[in-house]
Formats: sequence, C-alpha cells, structure tokens
Amino acid sequence: MRGKLPYPRWINNATIQVFRTETSEDGEPVETELYAGPCNYDEKSKQVMDAERRLVRISGKVIIEGDIAPGQQIEGLVRVSGADRTIFRTERPRNPDGSVFSTELELM
Repeated sequence: MRGKLPYPRWINNATIQVFRTETSEDGEPVETELYAGPCNYDEKSKQVMDAERRLVRISGKVIIEGDIAPGQQIEGLVRVSGADRTIFRTERPRNPDGSVFSTELELM
C-alpha cells in the first residue's frame, strides 16, 4: 500500500480561524477555536440542496492540510478576511494509506 500524498502548500492563499460553536448551560453560544493558520480559500459561489430539499447558497470552500479535529464532527464557523461564515458541510479526503489528506469545509 502506498503512503501519504504530499499536500501542495503552495496553493494556500489565506489565513483563517475555524471555531466550533456550542451552547453553554446558560444558553449562550460558546466558540472554541479548532484551527488557526493557512488554507486554500476559494470564493466561488454555487447553490446546493440541503437535507430538507431547500436551496442553499454556498459562498466558498476552505481546504486545510490534514485533519483539524480528529474523530470529531466539525460544526461552527470560519473567520476569513474579517468575516464570519457558517460551515455547511465537511469532508475529509483520505490518502492511500487511510490517513486524512485534508479537511474541506463548504461555507454559507
């Protein structure tokens, strides 16, 4: 079996912060930083259907090297260029050896 594929760091064009948002016991939203650093950010918009078959506008996509939250679901927001964007969908493509190649976040 093959090993890991090299991540092309030269494609990184932005610095972002990824936050998990949870609700505290008081009902207040709590943000926990999962990642801060370089990524490949693409602002291409498109429309997709959500689970309830409603049209949702995707405002961009972020690709980060490796797995930023191993074994955890990623829900929350991404802060890029001073603007907060909600995470719509997460993907973790894998290397031939089974390790996570990158974390891909589609943003609303």
